[in-house]
Amino acid sequence: MRITTLAEYGVICALHLAKRVGEGPVTGRDIAARERLPVDYVEQILLRLRRSGLVKSTRGAHGGYALALAPEAISVRDVIAGSGLQTI
Repeated sequence: MRITTLAEYGVICALHLAKRVGEGPVTGRDIAARERLPVDYVEQILLRLRRSGLVKSTRGAHGGYALALAPEAISVRDVIAGSGLQTI
């Protein structure tokens, strides 16, 4: 099985959010910078993850993204399949 770049980056973003549970919302730009990923890709992935219910977003000056569930409740399969980050 081959994993798309979008799926790979989705897993990286989810892992980043899992590492930062309890620290408050994290911006897409911060994730992109720390993980050395394209900002546009990260924002697109986070939007998909939010629509799937795996990530929640907070608006405002101190807003950003956080996991909507406990990290141990989310599998790699959830991130790839459940969020529309399809495999080829």
